[in-house]
Amino acid sequence: MRMTFKKGPRAGWIYGGLGGLIWMPVIGLLLLLKEYYFPAFSSLLFFGLGLLYIRTFAPWKHANVSLGLIYAGLALIIFSACVVIFLLWFHLNPLHTFSCLVFIPVFIPLLILFLPALLFRKRSWKDIHQSD
Repeated sequence: MRMTFKKGPRAGWIYGGLGGLIWMPVIGLLLLLKEYYFPAFSSLLFFGLGLLYIRTFAPWKHANVSLGLIYAGLALIIFSACVVIFLLWFHLNPLHTFSCLVFIPVFIPLLILFLPALLFRKRSWKDIHQSD
């Protein structure tokens, strides 16, 4: 079955968003098994928030809004989840004072998540799909 041009970008938004979020319930279940309840439920909460965002703010539902702005919201959810889950886990497992600073370089590559938001900040769904 071939995917038409109309369905391709929609599938990209949905499945790409799911791909960016799928680690959250996995981490949540692992934390739940380790009996770290608050970080586990926070992870599952961020996953639910991400799913809600993907469904509610789909670019074709808001055709005149900048794609960069829509994507930045999803990237912000993913980035926030990384930071919050890490800080909650670190709070429950303190290594020693200021040892969390060691993990700051890990979060720097996450800023790459915002690259599409910058590239598509002046384009909207309507601009790209005018013939639809």
